Amino acid sequence: MDRVLEVLGLLMCCGIRLMIPIGLTLLLAWGLKRLDSHWKTEAEAKAARPEMKAITMSQIKCWEMRGCSAQKRAACPAYLQQDAACWEVYSEKGRLREMCRDCKVFGHALGLSGI
Repeated sequence: MDRVLEVLGLLMCCGIRLMIPIGLTLLLAWGLKRLDSHWKTEAEAKAARPEMKAITMSQIKCWEMRGCSAQKRAACPAYLQQDAACWEVYSEKGRLREMCRDCKVFGHALGLSGI
């Protein structure tokens, strides 16, 4: 009888030892799935507003708003890459440059200023 109890105790300990990591893994997977569905919802919301990117790219030209001369435009990387917004051209490793944060063109594109 003692031998049966020892085997049952051993099986129970092994079961607990396996169930805790499996349970934590399942809990983590559930949380990540919820987070992923939240991110998809935000991505869909951004995709539902294509006019923001269209306005940024086609209507706001920083060289027009700043009144840059033809000579200055010829040397400007943003003018040479007109399919991208000027702050995207001037960004450094994915970070917005300090000069762009206070720029009226950037603020207008985000709807922060009433230019």
